[in-house]
Amino acid sequence: MEVDNLSSMDDSNHATKKRKIEGKREDDVEKKGREYVSDIKLSKIEMNDLGGECGKLLSTVDWSKTSLGPRSSWSLSMETVVSTVIASEVPMLLLLGQDLIEIYNDGYRPMMGINHPNCFGDHYIKWWKEPYDALKGIFEKVLTEGKAMWIVEAKIPVVSPIDNRMRERYFSLCFSPLIDCGQIFGTLISGSEVTDDVVGRRQTSLLISLSLKSAGGFQDLESTFASLQEILATDSVDFPFSQIFMAEKVDEKREENQRRTLKIFKREEKFNGTDLEKVITIDIEQDTTKTSFNEISETNLIEEEIKRCAKEGEVRLFSVSSLKLPKTSEGNGLYDLCAVPIFTSESSKRRLAMVLLLGLNPMRSVEDTFLSFIAMIAKEVGNILTGVKVREEERMRTEGLLALERARNQFFSNISHEFRTPLTLILGPLEDLLSKITVKSDKKQLSMIHSNALRLLKLVNVLLEFSRVETGKSGGSFEKVDVWDVTRELCLIFEPAFERAGIAFSKDLDVDDPNKEVWIDRTMWETIVVNLLSNALKYTLKGKVSVDLIPAEAGIELHVQDTGGGIAEEEKDKIFERFYRIENAVGRSHEGSGIGLSMVKELTKLHGGDVTVESQLGTGSCFIVKIPYGKHHLDPSKIKDAPNKPRQVNPERRMLEVLPSFAIEDMAASIEKNLNQDSSIGIKGEIEANKAKILLVDDSRDMRKHLRNLLDPYYLVTEAINGEEAIQILKQGFNPDLVITDVMMPKIDGFQLLRWIRQSNFKDIVVILLTARAGDYSRVEGLDLGADDYLVKPFSAEELLARTRSHLSLQNSRNKVREVLQLANHSKDFFLALLSHEMRTPLAPILLIIDEIMADNEFSPTLKSQLDMIKGNVKLEIQLIDDLLDLTKISKGKMAFNMTPLDGEKLITEVKFSIKQDLEAKKQTLSLEFKSLNSRIFADSMRLTQIVWNLLKNAIKFSGEGSQIKILTRSDESFWYVSVIDQGIGIESAALSTIFQPFEQGGENTHRKFGGLGLGLTICSSMAHLHQGDLTAHSEGVGKGSNFTLKIPLLTTQQMEIFNLENKGKNGTASLDVKDSLHENKILLVEDDRTTMTVMKRILTNRLKQNIRTAENVLDAKKMGDEYDFDILISDIGLPDGSGFEVVKYLKAIKTKPFKSIALSGFGMGEDISKSMENGFDLHLTKPVDIKKLQEAIESLQN
Repeated sequence: MEVDNLSSMDDSNHATKKRKIEGKREDDVEKKGREYVSDIKLSKIEMNDLGGECGKLLSTVDWSKTSLGPRSSWSLSMETVVSTVIASEVPMLLLLGQDLIEIYNDGYRPMMGINHPNCFGDHYIKWWKEPYDALKGIFEKVLTEGKAMWIVEAKIPVVSPIDNRMRERYFSLCFSPLIDCGQIFGTLISGSEVTDDVVGRRQTSLLISLSLKSAGGFQDLESTFASLQEILATDSVDFPFSQIFMAEKVDEKREENQRRTLKIFKREEKFNGTDLEKVITIDIEQDTTKTSFNEISETNLIEEEIKRCAKEGEVRLFSVSSLKLPKTSEGNGLYDLCAVPIFTSESSKRRLAMVLLLGLNPMRSVEDTFLSFIAMIAKEVGNILTGVKVREEERMRTEGLLALERARNQFFSNISHEFRTPLTLILGPLEDLLSKITVKSDKKQLSMIHSNALRLLKLVNVLLEFSRVETGKSGGSFEKVDVWDVTRELCLIFEPAFERAGIAFSKDLDVDDPNKEVWIDRTMWETIVVNLLSNALKYTLKGKVSVDLIPAEAGIELHVQDTGGGIAEEEKDKIFERFYRIENAVGRSHEGSGIGLSMVKELTKLHGGDVTVESQLGTGSCFIVKIPYGKHHLDPSKIKDAPNKPRQVNPERRMLEVLPSFAIEDMAASIEKNLNQDSSIGIKGEIEANKAKILLVDDSRDMRKHLRNLLDPYYLVTEAINGEEAIQILKQGFNPDLVITDVMMPKIDGFQLLRWIRQSNFKDIVVILLTARAGDYSRVEGLDLGADDYLVKPFSAEELLARTRSHLSLQNSRNKVREVLQLANHSKDFFLALLSHEMRTPLAPILLIIDEIMADNEFSPTLKSQLDMIKGNVKLEIQLIDDLLDLTKISKGKMAFNMTPLDGEKLITEVKFSIKQDLEAKKQTLSLEFKSLNSRIFADSMRLTQIVWNLLKNAIKFSGEGSQIKILTRSDESFWYVSVIDQGIGIESAALSTIFQPFEQGGENTHRKFGGLGLGLTICSSMAHLHQGDLTAHSEGVGKGSNFTLKIPLLTTQQMEIFNLENKGKNGTASLDVKDSLHENKILLVEDDRTTMTVMKRILTNRLKQNIRTAENVLDAKKMGDEYDFDILISDIGLPDGSGFEVVKYLKAIKTKPFKSIALSGFGMGEDISKSMENGFDLHLTKPVDIKKLQEAIESLQN
């Protein structure tokens, strides 16, 4: 504490003395009348005062007790260098003499920690043994050979004075030998500590890897857990080991009564032989754990901490001292442990998904920043698991529905067959008895049994037929029939029943067109008519029922109209659903299975027809069945050219088979007495809002009409007659939630349409394929192309609707998961965009000034050469910014591609020309060996150029002078390959598996020597995969060169056809209309950064000969715009009192003379450019802008 107080006082005295010294200096200068102050001499005490606290220490140390001797004996060189270091504000450390005595300045003092001030003037090795051991080779070269050395981000272990533990620290330092008359008397060390930068980059790499993996998505928990462990293993420095403990699944119905357990997931080999090998299963609820070994106290501690972490939902930090743990990279197994709970959000509930046990880096202290890093990992992993859970639940729900549907249909089929056998044995002998018995009373009893047995048989037959229809096993036997005659016979059977019920019954069945053929399955048609007439009889309590069979233009129409209670509007969509019954509906009977109208719908569909209902509550209903003429719409294998003879049935038996039971029994009177005249049928259902949009694509007009009738009540449907029309509809801005498309269509078929969708901005839309082609091959082909579902015709309406609902629901869940992930990544994306803007802004004036100087002939070639080097480094900074933005685009799935047919080998030749200067600078040679039989590919030319350029730049960068680089191409039936082969530094075998991860550069030494962000290969790999290709790396080891191979799919005929279709009518690509000369324009320049404004104004005025006026903010721009009649507005977007968007909108509103406008911004992503165009700008230039681009922009707008 005394030292601190003294430092404070010294600082005050130091300031006072410094002013006195400076005053003395001025007096001396004035007194002597000299031009320079170099003749003024300061005493040693005055020099010490200039050095602050360390300068004070310099004068208090008894140097006679050191190997340096008293200060009066120091050589002039030593005194000079010590005085220079002490007075400097740059952090510096001197190690002098054979004992390496420490002398440092105030700038270096923070790196000494609590060893200051005791280490000042003492032996370096005494206080810093670990760093000295790590840097011993450096010291030997500097102190014995006199060589200057430097290290970048060197890991130097330092013992923490707080807990006496070795800590991980990184330094970038320069070591310079101190030489006097040929004698080395010490070393000067300058530099800084970069621990936060190195650790931050390492941790960011892990988070980005998790983010990229989460964007790709996982299909199941097991693969997710495995990938998570692989990702965590890439950061073995922060986490020497990681182990996942899965939360066992709990039955939600019995959740409160079930014990929760954690089970280890695939224990890694590194645990073998350690005490962690024994931790297997943990019962969260019990006080003791379920283990198959003798408990060890600290093993128990690990299990108890994991248990507390799971129960309390909090991160647990704990230490173990005697357990045998997996080794770290430093070779020890002593470190703290951390148990991290990971939760998912499922159905608005927060559930424990796993506990992540982490071994923590023993060389890093666990402070708030490290805990925040762990919390970010937990959040990212939780988001990943939430997405997996949602997908898994949807898959299980869908599988459950399908299984339930199969089981139900099988049940109906089985139970129907089981009922028919005993019913046959009942009805056969019963009918035989009825024919023989003459006693009236006995016959009446048997007739009652007979009628009920027939009622049961009818129900069984309905269930059996329903099961056949649902499972697609209803064969059908279609024949040309006089449908009017068949319908008339059924109406005659029902006529007495209507008469007994007091209902007027009329039928118009006399209009027959002999020129129109109608093909029906007689049994199915009878089922349709009987169901509709039975319902009309059941629910019409007064009034009339009419039956009309009308020969319409496209086919026959059966109209069954009644004056019953009618159907509420909200019930109309549901009455054709299986088992649906309108509650509280008043009728003659409550009997019925709820599948009659569903059967009508399905059987009508099997005829290629449709059924609809027109109804109004309280006035009655009209059911309309439409069947097309002819047989072209029917399966040829089910058509019978010779009609079947109608079966001969006793009229009484026929009536019993056809009429419903309530019609046979005389119940009408009692029902009418109890009828509540004020009753109404139906319950208001919810009116579906926010209907989903569906694009329906089919070349069959009838199929489109049929599917539209099915889908219209629930969704907003848009039609297309083939794939070509569908693509045009999508391009015009229609953004559907789901696409239902036939496979076999002219021009562009369903498979081609699907390929186009998956390669376009609509790639996330749900696509269901419809086809008449049965067989697994067609199904697999569709699913391989990315179809979400595949239905084989004929399919039931309910199946289509169910799958449509299921996929839309799943898509909605995916969107919710995607929103969660987007929110989690938003902060990172915003930071990178903001970082790019802030970095581009100061680069703008630098690039403009350099271009201005380079164009001036008055400056010397030497200066221009130096400026050219500076310009190259500015462009390197811009490339690093672009790499960050490319990574952001890839992780967000917003990397846009302009896919065109290309010649890959021609592209390589062009890239070779662009790196000619780089090759010449290192005297390297590049040879091309084109051995591919086919180099025609479908790719984005700019992005593919970026990949090849990056690979070649790396080969040049990591290869020595005079080395050879080779490009080799080849092809097979499906892919084109290009390999970039160099003779450079090679890649360590351990680094090959991580070389494409963010910030990886093939080892720590590589980064130290060559620098860079380590994003180039990550971006290249991602872009290769987005081209449906791959990028791989191979190396025999360090010093043996590298081979990077890019694989891109060859151009297909279908891709070419689609490309030609999309570019039909285009005569070329749009480009800036750049003029040969630039005439004078009146320009209003709005820029708040004064440096950028000054440089741009000078260049626009002097270099480009433009008439310029300027404004620094929105208010000034508006005032200037009112006074100045300008031709072109150049405005920055970000202004202190608003935005450039506000400026351009205001000026366009008030100016009578039209003008052109250019937006300037440090934000340069696609959405930023689009936003500028939407707000009224004609062009968008991303900072920094060079003179050439600025000139081209003005030239393109001046006319």
